Amino acid sequence: MIEQMTGAELQTLRESCGLSREEFGLLASVQARTVKHWENGHSATVPADAQELARNLDQSVSAAVAADLAPLAGLQAGEAATLTRYQDAYSLKQSRPDLAGLPLGLHGAIVGRVRLALLARGAKVRIDWAPAGS
Repeated sequence: MIEQMTGAELQTLRESCGLSREEFGLLASVQARTVKHWENGHSATVPADAQELARNLDQSVSAAVAADLAPLAGLQAGEAATLTRYQDAYSLKQSRPDLAGLPLGLHGAIVGRVRLALLARGAKVRIDWAPAGS
């Protein structure tokens, strides 16, 4: 049995996935103020479906980070890597079908985590916007 998620854990997972309360609320089919109540402890428990959603989103981000890091495994300290961010949902969907339908902020969280992992290896990291419509 999975331990009950605290409001602080929910907020941490949501934020680490780059999602606003509004975005998480849309995914959970609740209003942002409901998410705020869960996070602030005004509700006795975080519902099981919201807990599952938060944990699944975090796992999805972690899996995407691992996949994005795999081709960069040979990158040596001091070498440069360029990461790409998408500015709109269409471009994200075209380039990353695995993230289709998810908020852009989630992709930002993936890029951010990849960046941190590369910096920890001593790499130089640049982040550029994808060309429009790509």
